[in-house]
Amino acid sequence: MAVTGNASFALARGVADDSRTRTWFATDLRLGAMVGKSLLDNRLVLHAATRVFGGPVSWRRANEDVVGGDRYHITAGAGATWHAGALSLSMEVMPLGEQSYVAGAIWNL
Repeated sequence: MAVTGNASFALARGVADDSRTRTWFATDLRLGAMVGKSLLDNRLVLHAATRVFGGPVSWRRANEDVVGGDRYHITAGAGATWHAGALSLSMEVMPLGEQSYVAGAIWNL
C-alpha cells in the first residue's frame, strides 16, 4: 500500500473574448492511496488507486472574475507496470470521477 500527495500550479496567458490578454491560474492538491500486487518475480505490478483533490481554476470572462473546479473531486481506477530489464512500461486508467488515461516509459540507467 502507498499513500501519495502532490501539489501543482499552472499559469497561462491568452486572449479572452474581449480581445484582451488575460491570465488563467490553476492549483491542484491531491491525496491518494494505492494497493497493488507484484507478479512474475516482480516483473508485473498491478494496482488499484483512488485520489481526492481540490483546487480552484480562476480566469476572467466577459470582464468578470470566474472561479471553477472539477465536479467530482475524486478519481478511481487501476493500472499496471511491466519491468523488462532497464525498461519499465506503465499505464493507468481512471474511469470513475475525474477521468484520465496515462501511459509512460522509463529507462533506468
